[in-house]
Amino acid sequence: MEDCYRAVAEAAAELGEPAIVGHSAGGLVAQVVAHRQDVASVVLTGAVPPAPINVLPTWTGVRSFLPQLGRLAARRSLRLGPQDYRRTGMPDGV
Repeated sequence: MEDCYRAVAEAAAELGEPAIVGHSAGGLVAQVVAHRQDVASVVLTGAVPPAPINVLPTWTGVRSFLPQLGRLAARRSLRLGPQDYRRTGMPDGV
């Protein structure tokens, strides 16, 4: 998978700060690339999580989503900035 991460990261770097879209395993690639470098936004559909989700989220991660609850309840897309995304609990070694 590291080759995939690297290839997408290199393409993204050539584009500046692009929006990255990922589905299924491509969603995992998009999450890892967004964690490693700045991107304008990330769109995930049916994405594989970057690590097993077996712990409760941190308060910082939960707080990042609080302003978005209305949009989520209305089934609208969430809008998180890069700092919000990083606070959601992505493990550091990804």
